[in-house]
Amino acid sequence: MLRPRLPLLLRLVLTLAAAGLLPLGISFYQLRTNKDALLEQVQRTHMVAASTATARVEAHLSSLRTVARSLATNPVLYGSSDSSAAQELLTGTLQAQPTIAVVEVCNAAGERVVRVHRAGMQEEIPSACEADSPELGVFRGATRRWLRLRETIPGELGELILIAEAEPLDALVQAHEMGEEAHLVLASREGEVLFGHDLTLDDFPAEVVANARSGKLTSGASRYRNPEGEDLIVAHSGVSSAPWFVLSRQGARVAEVAQQRIRRATWFSAAAAVLLAVALSSGAYVTAIRPLRRLIRAQRELAGAEAGAAAGSEIEQLEQSFAMLEQRVHDREDLGKVFLGRYQVVEVVGSGAMGTVFKGWDPKLERPIALKTIRLTAEEFKREKLVESLLKEAVTSARFNHPNIVTVYDVANEGAAAFIAMEFVDGVSLDRYVSARVRLGWREVIPLGAAIAQALTKAHEHELVHQDVKPGNILLGRDHSIKVTDFGISQLLTSASASPDVICGTPGYIAPEVFEGAGYTPRSDLFALGVLLHECLLGRHPFAGRNLHMTVMNTIHEKPEPIDHLHPDMPPQLGEVLLRLLEKDPSDRPADAKGVAQVFDRMAIELGLVWDQDVLAEPAIPKSREGGPPPTQLLSLRTTTLMSRPP
Repeated sequence: MLRPRLPLLLRLVLTLAAAGLLPLGISFYQLRTNKDALLEQVQRTHMVAASTATARVEAHLSSLRTVARSLATNPVLYGSSDSSAAQELLTGTLQAQPTIAVVEVCNAAGERVVRVHRAGMQEEIPSACEADSPELGVFRGATRRWLRLRETIPGELGELILIAEAEPLDALVQAHEMGEEAHLVLASREGEVLFGHDLTLDDFPAEVVANARSGKLTSGASRYRNPEGEDLIVAHSGVSSAPWFVLSRQGARVAEVAQQRIRRATWFSAAAAVLLAVALSSGAYVTAIRPLRRLIRAQRELAGAEAGAAAGSEIEQLEQSFAMLEQRVHDREDLGKVFLGRYQVVEVVGSGAMGTVFKGWDPKLERPIALKTIRLTAEEFKREKLVESLLKEAVTSARFNHPNIVTVYDVANEGAAAFIAMEFVDGVSLDRYVSARVRLGWREVIPLGAAIAQALTKAHEHELVHQDVKPGNILLGRDHSIKVTDFGISQLLTSASASPDVICGTPGYIAPEVFEGAGYTPRSDLFALGVLLHECLLGRHPFAGRNLHMTVMNTIHEKPEPIDHLHPDMPPQLGEVLLRLLEKDPSDRPADAKGVAQVFDRMAIELGLVWDQDVLAEPAIPKSREGGPPPTQLLSLRTTTLMSRPP
């Protein structure tokens, strides 16, 4: 069975757009058929207008009947109509219903028992207990018209008469939205126009009036030509709860105007539907899809899956992550039985393109360690040379023990992979720390830059270029330590490639001259340091593009995003050193890491800044960077040189 692989957000947008636009598209197509169809559409519009006016009238009458019925059936009233409780009940009704002017209770003989009315109503409406008045009717008082409604009191004790303002009915049969030439009237079956435009029933076709008065046809619409030769469209609709009906008429020449109006309304509705779809989709993205994606990323991270390896829709990814977590739960029980050399594997810390990082235990020296496996897929004879190179780098790193460099303990060869036993740093990576914080302040960046520059200084003095300086390779310990890891790993993977024009690194941190074939130098590490610190201050990568091509293009040609507006109180010297680190020409960058470290050390001392952040207090799930940190990749120089911008 085929399953949709579209992202959940796209499926939601398409569904909402289809639901909102399909009916509008059908209506727009119908408007384009022919003139007769347009006239028919106007007829239907008039029928809808008449039916709508009828529904409004019925709703108004229903609300008044509900009030009258509730009063007539209230035990307080029909138990003793002239009691103080009945008076209080009727008075409260007038206070709650502003359109009701008089409530009167009559006995079976037609004599008034009790009456409450608003101020001035004694002269306007002297009495309502008239035996010959209809159950529902409109009458004229001293100055204006009123609506009378009768309701029988249970037990043949008499009746309740409710007098309400008639003006709301006049407003309910107006058709302002249909234009000045559209006329609606509310008439009685006795032939009297009660409310609406200043017309008489003689202004409507006799056949239509006869059908409406008879009540045989509840509603309808037709076209006819009056004695003056004008084509008219007429509609009628009967009021089921009263002996009334609504008539509507308009000149047929407005069909074209109606077409234009409806077309505009259709376009407006389409735009509103699109905006509503976008708004609903945005709301769904913020409240559901983005948290779902974070959950998927967190689960994949817990399961040790590679970043960006998920396929399919969010639902499929969620199912995959659940399956991986379930498998990991089963596998974790066996991890304690696995050994790499003499080192016991305790748990998986992370996994990437180069290999997997485990937390391990050295039973001989009784200390925790980090075990990093390196996948070596080259031929056997070359793989041995790579392991030898890795061992050489480890020996070099071990020779210059430095507080800002992760100490390497051992290197060994295990089957198709080599592994490095190194110092275990109890903390988080800088990438995860910045993701949780969104961005860092300059007071944090200065001691951070000083520590990384000191580590690079020590490595460069021993002719060891890192080649992959990025937040993911900076570890922040619980003990407030800052350590650089993975020295020489990129160089090792580059050597493992069968192609001579392949470089290894993380796009966005690779210096421009490396793409031009100049190779890595200590100043390439300084460029990556500048990108890293700029990213910490900015909260996002300064050269990030929509894809690898754009990222490389931005790195080679574009200036970094400014950060002054985010850190207006930042020392000018920090901004200057960052700009120098990010120079495209390596000769314009600082001469060495030592000078950079001295600049950061001097600023830290003058401002009294130290790194004392509690890194483990940060949220475990990043608040930003939905795509996750960029992975280390093997890139072809032959491909990247094609990315150069034409003159």
